[in-house]
Amino acid sequence: MLKTRIITALILAPCVIAAIYLLPLGWFAGFFFLLAALAANEFAQLAGWQTATLRYTYTTALAVLVVLSWLLPGLMKLSLLLAGLVWLAAPLLVMNFPRGQNLIARGWPVAIVGLIICWAAWSALVSIRSAPDG
Repeated sequence: MLKTRIITALILAPCVIAAIYLLPLGWFAGFFFLLAALAANEFAQLAGWQTATLRYTYTTALAVLVVLSWLLPGLMKLSLLLAGLVWLAAPLLVMNFPRGQNLIARGWPVAIVGLIICWAAWSALVSIRSAPDG
């Protein structure tokens, strides 16, 4: 498993660097959506959603959020706010472990958090890139 992740990183790192410096904003957003979609697929598996249909539906939900954010940039701020709330709650969950373990073990809570994080990561990258000298 670690070997696969290292190989993936060695392949993706040059692609990500090239995307940052060479792609225009639209292509940049599309490239990083593909990476966010891969991350969403991983979150779906962490949530315990093993069937392809559930994982594709989950990734489609991310795609809808990304397209809406592209069309209505104000939604990017919402994604970042929601992600901030998730990250503020994270230490509380860690401090209350193992009591709160059932809340985040699997299922919908993990899926919702994953969707927010993937959406916010894409939004942050696109927001930074679209800024002057971004």
